[in-house]
Amino acid sequence: MAWSKCRSSFRSVLWLEQLLEDLRYSLRMVRRSPGFTTIVTLTLALGIGMTTAMFSVVNGVLMQRLPYPHADRLVWIAPAAPAYENAVSRADYLLWKNQSHSFEAFTAYGNEERSLVYQKKATTLQLASITGDFWNISGANPVLGRLFGEHERDAMVLSWALFQDRFGGDARVIEKTVTIDGRAFTVVGVLPRSFRFLFPPQRFAGDPIPDIEAYIPIPDGHEAPGDPIWETVETGPVPAWVQVVGRLRPDVSFPKARAEMQVTYDRVRQIPNVFSRWPEEKMRFILLTEKVTGAMRAALTLLFGAVGFVLLIAGANFANLLMARASTRQREIAMRSVLGASRSHLIRQFLAEGILLATLGGAAGLLIASWAIGVAKQIGAHAVPRLADVKIDIRILLFTLAVSFATGIMFGLAPVLGLRRRSMNETLKSGGGNSSAGAGQLRFRRSLVTIEFALSIVLLTGAGLLLKSFWHMNDFPPGFEPAKLLVANVNFGGQKYFRHWPKQDAYIQELFARVQHLPNVKAFGVHCGQLSQSLEMVGDVLHEHGNDAFTVRYASTGFFAAVGAPLIEGRWPTDEEWRGLKDLVVVNQTFARKYGGKSNILGKHIRGGVVNATVVGVVADFKDFQLDAPPEAQVYVAYPLAPGMITMRLFLRTESPKLLETTLPQLASGIDMDVPVRVQTLDQALAESITERRFNMYVFEVFSGSALLLALIGIYGVLSHMVKQRTREIGIRMALGAQRKAIMRMVVGQGMRIALSGMALGFVAALALTRLIASMLYEIRATDPMTFISVILILAFMAILACWQPAFRASKTDPVVALSEQ
Repeated sequence: MAWSKCRSSFRSVLWLEQLLEDLRYSLRMVRRSPGFTTIVTLTLALGIGMTTAMFSVVNGVLMQRLPYPHADRLVWIAPAAPAYENAVSRADYLLWKNQSHSFEAFTAYGNEERSLVYQKKATTLQLASITGDFWNISGANPVLGRLFGEHERDAMVLSWALFQDRFGGDARVIEKTVTIDGRAFTVVGVLPRSFRFLFPPQRFAGDPIPDIEAYIPIPDGHEAPGDPIWETVETGPVPAWVQVVGRLRPDVSFPKARAEMQVTYDRVRQIPNVFSRWPEEKMRFILLTEKVTGAMRAALTLLFGAVGFVLLIAGANFANLLMARASTRQREIAMRSVLGASRSHLIRQFLAEGILLATLGGAAGLLIASWAIGVAKQIGAHAVPRLADVKIDIRILLFTLAVSFATGIMFGLAPVLGLRRRSMNETLKSGGGNSSAGAGQLRFRRSLVTIEFALSIVLLTGAGLLLKSFWHMNDFPPGFEPAKLLVANVNFGGQKYFRHWPKQDAYIQELFARVQHLPNVKAFGVHCGQLSQSLEMVGDVLHEHGNDAFTVRYASTGFFAAVGAPLIEGRWPTDEEWRGLKDLVVVNQTFARKYGGKSNILGKHIRGGVVNATVVGVVADFKDFQLDAPPEAQVYVAYPLAPGMITMRLFLRTESPKLLETTLPQLASGIDMDVPVRVQTLDQALAESITERRFNMYVFEVFSGSALLLALIGIYGVLSHMVKQRTREIGIRMALGAQRKAIMRMVVGQGMRIALSGMALGFVAALALTRLIASMLYEIRATDPMTFISVILILAFMAILACWQPAFRASKTDPVVALSEQ
């Protein structure tokens, strides 16, 4: 027994010494070939770096717990239909809270864009109104001052970003008074830099994820269940509806709490209310983590799979480079074998060299990952929740190390495939020339490049489909130029203007009077919101069984001139007609196509809701809210008919929108600084409406570009090595009369056979795998033939370019020199 332990210890020490010796030998080899080492390091850095960056995003967004106490017990509760998830009244929240026994904490919140005035300077901010146990559930602790209580009034807590940007980090702001939409609030505290509002925000489809900048309490009220929270002089700014989050008791299971909450939901749902009641019997009872990240889970998982293709291509190139280098060392390896080096010893040396090179690539990959994460934050911070907090930590370092070791082991052993005793003896006898093993290795290297091209086709096709989707989204009608449209978002949610049309109209008219004197303004108009309504045409029913959606939009006549949307037929109503509330409307092209029938829709009468008018014009479809919104039937009516208007958008058509981006807010604050005005170009607003899609596309484009680059390097390397190995053969061909063009055709043909076989394999794989990104596409099928054809043609052209240089070099071979070298 003792002898067995002693022998085992001796073997362990011997193995460790041999490993250290192999590593020292590998280090010497790496130092002797700086060019080779640099190429390998950069190749692996690209693959490992991209993989590390994508894993960092997946880890930070999907795998990390929310930074709240007992985050695994936080539940988001809402009506079943997505359209109603923001429509929970304060009274409903209180009934849920008081009648449920499964929760130890409950909170309700809402968020809006409001106007902040401090020291006579107005700015807009994203404001969260909270009640209940919000501070307890979020685990917030102030870095300055204190937090307000549940029933406290007119208090305000700042985020760290707002404290620094708007108040200059001055601690004396505590107990100072600020004005929000005309109501005074006292700043009582500042949250730390690390605090994040990660609750599902209230936003419309296409809106970016807002950064909550300040917090105020929702005051006590006495609405009936189902009623919105009416903003009054006494209440001040409050959200019309709230969302609800609760924390389960430790001894209550998720299914039990859901069953109990469903009973409470059903009981509250039966309370009659004429304003609003949820149509669905089931409720949504979801873990908060799943609600926050669930929408991005499928996309991020798919992108992580895509970056795996990039890593495989980089690994294949790594194996190709190692095998090319091993072929130049055949005589050295054969000599060491003859002198007593065992096969296992040679394998161990290749393995040590592969791991060392992969580790160098992983270290360089961390730099690429750090850069890529920074770029991803700039592109997708408002599209991907929690992306702003993604960073390289110990878990990421361990992941990078593991990937580097796995890559070194998996692909570093590729040169071992040709290590056969017979082939090494033949190498010594031939003086180090080519052998059957070398030919076998070359076939294997060609197979690796074939796989690289196949994987590249899959990624490039996916990128092409996403790119074509963006092209469809930005297919605007003639005359519609978003880059020349400045949009001012005006919020009438304050107590002075809320549901008070005479004051709202007075503000609009004063704004019109001031805007018309601005330089370079060619046209301007307002859009005052939209509602879905049931409409009917006299003699023809438009709305059947509640399935069709008809959007009624409230606008001024100047709105059409500002956006530049072309008139398809008919005429525009005059400003006098719409200001006088004449019964005239304009419909869009989709409405006319769907409901005009074979006859002309002009002159037909539409009625329903606030609409009771005759169609006088048809305008082309255009997008001014959301780029990826499908075309829908729309009716444009006079803006004074807008019921309960809260927000208004002023559109200005100008050749120099940048010059007016600072002038327009100052002009608006001169009318009333309590009215928040946010200005941006329509181009920017439309870009923000697809931040998630844009993030996915950019990431896919980077992955596919990296894959293409690596695949081209792979085929270039194989052909270069093949030309070098066949120098004598090429010299003989040329000595026997072969023309240079024939030599070039031979080399290019060999390279293109590799590329085309890979493209054929990739085409079949792409047909199956691109279906996985169908949900990311817009007005295009996952099997779009033009995209597939374009990708194949582009890749074939790039492959020809990669093959040309080795072919040109082969055609310049001197037969005399080639024959004398062998």
